[in-house]
Amino acid sequence: MTTFERGQNLVGVQYYLDSNVLIDFLDNTQTPSDISNLLRFWTEGWIGLARTDVVDTERTDGQDDETVARRLAETADFPETYGPAVWGHSRWDRSYYATGEDEMRLNAVFAMLFPGKDRNAANKNDLRDAMHVSTAIRYAGYAFVTSDIKLVKKDSVIQNLSGSAGMRIWTPTQALSETRSRVAAMRKLHSLLPERGPLPEWPAEADIGQGANGGVE
Repeated sequence: MTTFERGQNLVGVQYYLDSNVLIDFLDNTQTPSDISNLLRFWTEGWIGLARTDVVDTERTDGQDDETVARRLAETADFPETYGPAVWGHSRWDRSYYATGEDEMRLNAVFAMLFPGKDRNAANKNDLRDAMHVSTAIRYAGYAFVTSDIKLVKKDSVIQNLSGSAGMRIWTPTQALSETRSRVAAMRKLHSLLPERGPLPEWPAEADIGQGANGGVE
């Protein structure tokens, strides 16, 4: 019997999760179904999920030692990528010294997300949002998944940003729609070419669903 590993990424799409998405999953008693389903596609081996180092920075900032330890344990199963260190915002054991390219990328992302604002005078949340997105770009994320609609509205400018490789900024609903479409296409391909081997049993073909990614009003 073929076994599939969490994060095996059969459909070849890597999503980076914003802190608010993980908080909805970890801290809320009623997790939105789109987030729960997206994470199940990950545990079944269909997609890749990751978090930047900023996630744990945001979840542990200003917390007591017991809370810090608990929250770090909660996210330990999610692969973490280290971004360039930003003074006052990065944990030194979870970041690296920035290169000139890293600095240019972060500056460009910040300028696209928050036009007219000075990065050096930015509030904590704005700068960390830019750090999330910049790090996801550095590691070739397919999309940065967030519940922050202000960021989602910047999808097109980030997609078209030089050096972003077309990375998207999507809601969990949009990421789930893309995932369902890819899973349906792979199931179809394997039905035509059974020599490609088995796929995870979940979800059943009739339950995959379809849907195009819509824009944000």
